[in-house]
Order: sequence, then structure tokens, then C-alpha cells
Amino acid sequence: MFERSKKFSLTVREFIEKTHGKDADDFLHPENHPEIPQLKESVQFFKHCAKSHMPVTIIGDYDADGIMASTIMKIGLSRYGVDTKVRIPRRFSEGYGLSEKIIDEITSGLVVTVDNGIAAISAIRKAKEKGLSVIVTDHHLPKKEDEKIILPPADHIVDPWAYPDAEYTGYCGAGIAYRFIKELLPGQNTDDLKVLAAIATVADVMDITGANWILVKEGLEILNQGRMVPGLKQIIRYLDVDYFVESDFGFRLGPILNASSRLKDDGATDVFKVMSADYRDFTLPWSAKLLVENNQKRKDITKRCLAELPVQEERPIVVYSPDWMPGIIGLIAGHLCEEYGCPVIAFTDREGSDGVLTGSARSIEGFHIKNLLEECSKYLISFGGHAQAAGLSLEKENLAAFETCFKKACGPVPKGRRKKYDMEFNSFTEQMIADLEIFAPFGNGNPAPIFHMIYEFKKPVYVGDGSSFADKTEEMDFIAFGLTEKYLRCGKPKKVEMIGNISVKHFHGKIKPQFEILDFESVE
Repeated sequence: MFERSKKFSLTVREFIEKTHGKDADDFLHPENHPEIPQLKESVQFFKHCAKSHMPVTIIGDYDADGIMASTIMKIGLSRYGVDTKVRIPRRFSEGYGLSEKIIDEITSGLVVTVDNGIAAISAIRKAKEKGLSVIVTDHHLPKKEDEKIILPPADHIVDPWAYPDAEYTGYCGAGIAYRFIKELLPGQNTDDLKVLAAIATVADVMDITGANWILVKEGLEILNQGRMVPGLKQIIRYLDVDYFVESDFGFRLGPILNASSRLKDDGATDVFKVMSADYRDFTLPWSAKLLVENNQKRKDITKRCLAELPVQEERPIVVYSPDWMPGIIGLIAGHLCEEYGCPVIAFTDREGSDGVLTGSARSIEGFHIKNLLEECSKYLISFGGHAQAAGLSLEKENLAAFETCFKKACGPVPKGRRKKYDMEFNSFTEQMIADLEIFAPFGNGNPAPIFHMIYEFKKPVYVGDGSSFADKTEEMDFIAFGLTEKYLRCGKPKKVEMIGNISVKHFHGKIKPQFEILDFESVE
């Protein structure tokens, strides 16, 4: 079931060096503020627009990164003395990014995009024709024709991917927005906004290396000191978290920020209003609680949809249901991809478009999902994405033909692939604990080492909604998220072979190692 990875190591430091191909000390000292092309020039242009008293409209996006970027830009420009309007596209009826329809709503002034805009060529062309000024801040790839980069006709573009000689391309949209505000407000304390950029970096699954590693590490330190915007502080009041680590950004806060737009067309605007509110907003506690409740609704809906699915025998997996909400099909695809270890596409009906399906795809290493969709593009209306995730749409009548094509493009997908681990766990040492803290935060691009061990459960208990279970010893806590069903299916084994990540848990000033069980097999 489990086997050693190619990066198998005896120490955490050795694992880091094998992962990144460099000395561990070099990993700890990256360039903190890499130069971003056109950043200084765009800030100077903004100052000119502000001096001319131009009205400013911020155009954001409906995911966690877009909401955090909109909040950073809104609060940051306010501290500079500029009032702004913020427009976040509706998830289902309008879709991603700046559109000509949104430009029609803006009569004059400056448009600042965050986490979008680099591909909005026609919308920005229309904005310029109307006499609007435009600053694009984004982190997505620009369009290309015959390998030549095609940029929108904005006054200034702050997107490292637009410049082939850019020093660093790792920032998310909120990270770019934060760097813009830091350039605009030199010397001012913007730590509360840095926390938002750090959350977005993890939630948007950016590589936690280089400048992002420092950003997330410092963001966690600031948050754990209690320094944050009022809206975030209110949300955290409803979470049972004493000390935040990087996984809390991805698995607790990120889902809360994303949930409302998955359930409601303009739900992202509700989240933005909470995040950008000041302490004088007496509705803030109620509004923040509603976001947390929406996330629980999202969990319940996703769990119910997954429970209704039969066991999937074929690989890869293509599933469709007219009853699924468009906002959760990505979660369904992600869960199935994790459970079955193969590429998955989940479809549902597109709202307001008879006969058209919208789909979300997730994949595994070795199966580049965007390239696979490219091979079946003749059946698709649209598609886009990257190696492990993509979105697509097609006519319902083409679903069967597309599924056949997709499965042929994937070729044989092995079942039950052996999962790999990087280190054996025998016992804790002070050096192991120190290294796990030093090289954290872990995440995409900087994976935490996966440990392997044989363990006998002491007194396992079900936690949360019962889908997870935990076990405790004096030396260490064990937690198995979402593995209760497997534990019961295996007959509640006493002795197991298991793999997982080890982190250092902080609680009321004390620290204790925690082993997060990723998978296990009975050895009885």
C-alpha cells in the first residue's frame, strides 16, 4: 500500500534540500521584495489620477483571492484618502473577470482591476474608447497568438506574467494588490492587509516558496498576535482555533471566504462587505456568523451529493447530475479525485442556458487536465485551466461523445496506486520539532514531509460531524480527517500502518506534536 518516495530522507533538513535542489539555509533566505515590472509606474499614475479627483472603481473576482485583493485595494486606497466603488462579478450570471457589461456601468474615472483583467482585451478596449483610465493588477497568464503575448490596451499593467524578464511570478492576485498598496503607502503599517494576502496565497494554491513563503510566514505571525481587519477578527470568533497554522488558511478560512459565492450569485459581495467593514459596523458580528453558517451549508450540500453517487468503477471518472449546484461541482470533482486517485470531471446544467452543461475538472500527477481537454476540444464550447484543475462547458447532446474522447485521451489509469512517504517516524527529537517549525509554512511547492509509521490506536473518538476521528497519547495527538468511513469499513482496526504529516500544535502557550493521518491500512 505504501512505499518510499524518491525524496526519502532521514531528516527534515535533508528532505527540504532534496525537494528544492538547494541548500536548506538558502531556502530560508529568499528575496523578500522581488521587483515587479511597472509597479512603481502604475502607482505614480494612480497618484496622478487621485490628484485629479477621478472617481475610482475596483473590479474584483468572486473567489477568496479576488475578495482578499478587492479588500486590500479598497482599504489601502482609503488610507491614501481615496474613496472607491467595488464591483465584484456575479459568479453564475456574469462569470469571471471584467466584461463589457461592467464597463457599461462605469461612466468616468479610473478602473483598477484586481486578480483579473490581463485577458479582458475587448472590455478594456471599450473602456479606453469611453475615455476611462485603466490599471490592471493581475497574476494570470496573458493571451498569446503565435507565441506572442497579447496585452489589453490598459494605461498600466501590473502582472509579472506579462513581462518575460520578470524576476518573480509567484504572487496571487491579493499578493500583487498588497505590493501595490505597500508602494503607495511607504512607511505605513499595513500588517493587517498582509494577513489577507497571506490567506489568499494559500487559498489560491500558490507555491509557498520565495517571497510567498515569507509572506505566509509573516502573515501567520501577525494573525496569531491578534492584528487583523475587524471582519476577519469577527469570523475567527466563530472558529475553534487557538493558534493558526498554514493549513487553517487553506482548510478553514479559505472555504468560508469561498462558500457564499458557491451558494449565491452575488455571495462574494457579501463576503467583501464583511472583510472591508470597520469596527463601527454594528451588523458585523451577525454578517460574519452568516458566512460561517454558509460554509457549513456548503459542506452539508457537498456531503449529500457525494453520498448519492454510486461507487465509481471506471477510470477516469465523468459524472453528471442536473440536481447539483454549479458552485459545488469543483468540490465534488476534487473529492472524487482524492478518493479514487484519477482524473475526474463533474457536470451540471448551466443556469439560464438550456441544453448547456458546465463542468469542473480535477486531476492527478501525470495527467495534465488542460492538455487532455485540448484533445477533446471539438466537443467543447469553452475550457480553460492548468495541469490539475480546469473548467469547461459543452452542449448536453455532446456529453457521451466527449466522455468517450476524454477516456481515450487519458488512456489506462491504474487503480489503487501505491502511496508514497518521505520519512520513517520512530520518535520525536528536538531537532525534528525545530526543523518542522523553521521550514514551515508548508504547502503547494513546499510540501510537508509525509511520515510512515506503525501505530496502535489507544482510545479513538469521533470528532466534528463524525466523519473524522482522533486519538491521543501523552507524546502526540493523532487526527484523521474524513477517514471515519474507512475506519469503520476496515472493522475498527487496533493496529495500523499509516502515513501522514506532522505539525506542531500550539494551545494555551504549550506545544504538542500532531500527526495528521492521510491514509492507513490494517495490519491485523
